[in-house]
Amino acid sequence: MDNKKETEKDLKQSPNHDLSLDPNLDPNLGLNLSTEPEAPESETAEESKENPQLLEALKKENKELKEQLVRSLADYQNLTKRVQRERKELSLYAAEPVVRSIAPTLENFYYALSSAEKILSEQKAEVLNSFQVIYHSFFKSLEQIGILEIKPSPGEEFDPNLHEAIASVKSEQEYPANSIEQVLRPGILLHKKVIKLAQVTVSKGSEKEEEEKEEEEKEKEREEEREKVEEITNQDNK
Repeated sequence: MDNKKETEKDLKQSPNHDLSLDPNLDPNLGLNLSTEPEAPESETAEESKENPQLLEALKKENKELKEQLVRSLADYQNLTKRVQRERKELSLYAAEPVVRSIAPTLENFYYALSSAEKILSEQKAEVLNSFQVIYHSFFKSLEQIGILEIKPSPGEEFDPNLHEAIASVKSEQEYPANSIEQVLRPGILLHKKVIKLAQVTVSKGSEKEEEEKEEEEKEKEREEEREKVEEITNQDNK
């Protein structure tokens, strides 16, 4: 009897044990008197079979987890591809600051050659030819590290992604409209990235093309006038 009272006293004094919360505890001693074993997994499976709602809920949860796993794997693969692409681009365009720093020098070199071609006489053509060789040789060396010259040919179609139109002029060479009349300054390309656009003049078309265009517009106006007259005549007849 004394032992029973001492046990009850010890359990009630324990700060981490609440006798009132466990239905399987003896209210007098606080001892677990339940003799029922925990349900094994096989019983849980049988219960899910007997309970269609529980089985359906488990299937739904399993499907959601699979979909979440697939999405996570797809996100990881996309992230891996993006990181690889960014690393490749970083290595390709690491020289961009250097290219931008030498671009003005290349431009001045080109302007000097263009001016020399107009000024130097035939006797000094050999000197001019030597500078032209140096210029082209220099760009050949730059091509090995992915630096290319954007130098379109006159008559080539104007491309706003590669060319900068400085002026629009009547073509002296009978080039069609929206084609390059003259190259004022070549552009610079680093791999596939445009560092500087090529400066060009763009053809409005030849005088003949302008005359044909004006004639087409006049003919179109005359046709519209005829249609209006016919429409008014038809209304009067009705």
